[in-house]
Amino acid sequence: MTNMYCLGLGGAYPSGWERVTAGDGRYLRCVSAPGDHGQMAGASTHTHPSTSTCGNSTPTSSQRQYSSNADYMTVHNHVVPSATSGASNNDPLYSTLELVRIDLGLWESNWRCFPPNVVVLSTASISGVGFSRYNIDGNLIKLGDAGASGGRETHIDHTIDVSLSASDTYSRAYYQPSAVPTTQRSNHTHAASLAAVPSSTIMPARVQTRLYHTTQTTVNAPANIVVFLDAAPSGAHWSILSDWSSRFIESVDTTPALTGSDTHDHSGTNVDSTNKSVGTATVSADTPITRPQPTHHHVVNISLDSVSHVPLYYGLCPYYLNTELVPLSCGAPLMW
Repeated sequence: MTNMYCLGLGGAYPSGWERVTAGDGRYLRCVSAPGDHGQMAGASTHTHPSTSTCGNSTPTSSQRQYSSNADYMTVHNHVVPSATSGASNNDPLYSTLELVRIDLGLWESNWRCFPPNVVVLSTASISGVGFSRYNIDGNLIKLGDAGASGGRETHIDHTIDVSLSASDTYSRAYYQPSAVPTTQRSNHTHAASLAAVPSSTIMPARVQTRLYHTTQTTVNAPANIVVFLDAAPSGAHWSILSDWSSRFIESVDTTPALTGSDTHDHSGTNVDSTNKSVGTATVSADTPITRPQPTHHHVVNISLDSVSHVPLYYGLCPYYLNTELVPLSCGAPLMW
């Protein structure tokens, strides 16, 4: 048996139609074949690995003058190992609709039209008795009780902490005029962190297209209507929409357009590391003098690498009606 799936606005559906709740709480995503119907995957959150670079020590000379004594620190930088960011949720903008179905054989023999409160997609503009454009523009379809909305288009809410690897730095002290130097090795580290990152999209790869809802029992099933099937249909009047595969559905007042990506990154942000002193240096000359070495820090550039933001989804296989179908009962469905 092959079932035909549409979306619904809630309320009572006529005999033969029933609500399906298996995908509730998940976004509708198109799959490439009816055999993949009901596929459930995706994730509720995502994190990023980081790529960071470290600038030279600041101040670069780290010189302090004490009369005829001067302290210096070698200019240096650090390796910054990759770290993992805090998590951010994967919920893009959405509006909720119910998922409803009817046996395709029953629909083709007894209906060939749609009852009230059903929502269908389209591959072209539709005009006909009982059809009205359903405007939830800018939102993806999420399955569940109809009428809720939420999500977001972009996000900045990752945090990340990185540690700068130890750097085997030399400190140097000189005494003038005899210029008798002493040196001190200083193996030290720093830390750096971000509380937010540059904005990036959370909207996945998607098909932008029109949605229509039925305001009454329709008089036909117009060409270019898009529904979903869980097995291959026998009639030549159905055509699979292969190019919609692996894409979500976004309501937009346009003929179908493919846009978006399932991955994103966050561009680099400069942040100052923690300050660190490299220890003390002792000057051995006419009069031994011990001076604390100056503190220093580094400018660290932290970027977040590309990862997937595909939300939790329920897979449905889209087909469009390539020719108009009219009811076999002279304009009224037999089951109504």
